[in-house]
Amino acid sequence: MLRNANNDMLRMVMRGFDAAIAVSVGMFFLWCFSARIPVDPVEYYLLIIAGGLLLPAIGETFGLYKPWRGRSVFSMFGTYVASWLVTVLLISVFLVMTQSGYIYSRLWMGFSSIGVLVTGLFLRGALYIYLRRLRASGYNLKSVLFIGRPENLAHVRKRLSGMPYVGYRIDRTIVHDDEAQVMKAVRQLVSDSAFQRNFNEIWLSYPLSDGSVVNRLADAW
Repeated sequence: MLRNANNDMLRMVMRGFDAAIAVSVGMFFLWCFSARIPVDPVEYYLLIIAGGLLLPAIGETFGLYKPWRGRSVFSMFGTYVASWLVTVLLISVFLVMTQSGYIYSRLWMGFSSIGVLVTGLFLRGALYIYLRRLRASGYNLKSVLFIGRPENLAHVRKRLSGMPYVGYRIDRTIVHDDEAQVMKAVRQLVSDSAFQRNFNEIWLSYPLSDGSVVNRLADAW
């Protein structure tokens, strides 16, 4: 429950982050091109707010706010670009359908759109690099419960030791060759963790031939 609450809070923060970028960039270029814009640019304010609300809504649909720990930065960039493109397309379609495009400066719209894209990518990239360095230094780590075979545990530990920037730490293990022992340990863990647990994620690591074991472990939770 705590983990879900933390993830929800992080998604809300990132949605607000993207909305703030869109609004700030739009307002900045509105100020830059104020000489080309009417004295009372109410329509511009409305379009800026609409864009600021639409971008994170589209991003949520595209999975932009899911955890990116250990994932490629280019995949994250691609999702952001796709969200931005759909947002621009929807706003353009709305302006065409309402025949209100003539109200807005094409120069302002172009600079604002590109500005939101560039600013969003730059700040995301900077945050991504910062978090990688933070995790490599031993901070912002996620505790992992590993359940699997001994040889798989050794392989995973080796992989993690070579990628400290992903921010995962194996703190607890249930490693047995005997399925009955594993199930017994898992049932005991479920009982002990009914109200409180000291790990963030559970990793199951079994070969494909042990698919039935994975299914039984999933049912146990």
